[in-house]
Amino acid sequence: MNKNIQKAVILVCMLSSAVQLEAEAPELNKMLPTEWKYMTKLPENEKITFDAAHGDVYTQIYKAMEADYAMLHDKLFVDKENEKTFQTKASVYKEIVCTDTFYWIILPVTKVKNPIGNSALLCLFREENGVFKLLTQDATNIKLAMQAGYTYRINTVQIIKGKEQAKGFIQYLNVTGIDENYKYTDTEKGQLCGSVDGFYFLFKDEPERIELYAQNIFNMIPQNWDRINITASDFLWDKDEPLKYGLQNAFDGDAATSYVENTKDDLMEIGIQSAKIFTENTFCNAVSVINGYSLSSSLYEKNNRIKNVIFYSCLWKTKRMDDNPWLNNDLEFKDKIVNNQIKIISITEGCYNYSFTVTKIYRGTSYNDTCLAELNMRYNTLGWLFGDIHE
Repeated sequence: MNKNIQKAVILVCMLSSAVQLEAEAPELNKMLPTEWKYMTKLPENEKITFDAAHGDVYTQIYKAMEADYAMLHDKLFVDKENEKTFQTKASVYKEIVCTDTFYWIILPVTKVKNPIGNSALLCLFREENGVFKLLTQDATNIKLAMQAGYTYRINTVQIIKGKEQAKGFIQYLNVTGIDENYKYTDTEKGQLCGSVDGFYFLFKDEPERIELYAQNIFNMIPQNWDRINITASDFLWDKDEPLKYGLQNAFDGDAATSYVENTKDDLMEIGIQSAKIFTENTFCNAVSVINGYSLSSSLYEKNNRIKNVIFYSCLWKTKRMDDNPWLNNDLEFKDKIVNNQIKIISITEGCYNYSFTVTKIYRGTSYNDTCLAELNMRYNTLGWLFGDIHE
């Protein structure tokens, strides 16, 4: 084996093991696969103190749910809950990201019967000068009846971490098909697959007062906060840990986890778009990739890695799609390297829409799954979008 990849893989594994040894919320690894490593559950005596001092956080949750009572509130809980019953059922977790402090309040769902996993309501708060602001809330592990059949949703929320403070948070909607008996129906290449969409909110653009609304039945996001929309190819859905290979792994800053596609041609595409945050003076000038499944040298060799990418950028100045507004950068990534490969993008004009489209791969020795450990993009006005990189 190449010595560079061997040393890097060993280092990745050592760092990953160290993080997991310090983890204090492993019970949340299926709901919050990127955050449980950094969270601490408040013991009962501290939760009592927290509830007494910050009971208004439950009022915020209740009012947000009450606003969509008919669609959301009544479907999740047995009784018409109030703030006091929320307090008795809730678990409170604390997460510190550099100078930022976050609190997660997890409420169990009591009305929905779910043989696959525990349903819950995830509520993310940010502490600022002693005040707790509700950023978002999301019901996860939920079955929905749609016109085309049943879908199963395991949503999650991820905090993007910078060197000095948190950059923002991403809310992911992960969906797969099931039948009325909770049996999975969506497959590709003989494996389960799921689809995903992400909403990325940057703290630099945070409004003074956040107004939540139901983006869909079980997903509540800020309506007055500009966001970056993220799309991606279908991913490999694991029966026991559904988000084990999800898109959130590409932005978690941990090279030991990977986004793994599940597409017919083994290729993948990730789209990044915002018509408000990416202004006419904003452009991406570099892309960074950590290739493959870097958890171990064996998994790296067995799975596909990315070789060639066309990085599409849509110019602001061109108003019509039929005017061919896309600028194309052909990028090639080396194999057997499991640290950041940074490629300069030849753009000096504002763009609002980007597509990271894989066109060629290095074939794995055992599997047809293409893996991406990390993806990041550097902007002239924003810096590295998904966490800081030491260049």
